[in-house]
Amino acid sequence: MRTLYKKILRVSANKRYDIVIFNEIPWYLRGEILENNEVLYAENADELDFWLYKRSKIWNGMKRRQSLVSADDLIERVKETRLRREWEEKINY
Repeated sequence: MRTLYKKILRVSANKRYDIVIFNEIPWYLRGEILENNEVLYAENADELDFWLYKRSKIWNGMKRRQSLVSADDLIERVKETRLRREWEEKINY
């Protein structure tokens, strides 16, 4: 990893790049990257695809919890959950 980082620094020394280690940034930013990524370089494209797939799967599981919600949206979610529970209770009896 250190060797790769040094290569990136050499290549980007005279340009305006923001180099960030993906695992060090918050998930809402990771999600944005995963949804709108553009691969510039990969030594092993298959490995990168698999890695991105695993991270995307994690992001899709938490995406809803990471987004901002309005009060109306929260109330609607509570109503949906309550209705679902009531319906499940009726089925189980």
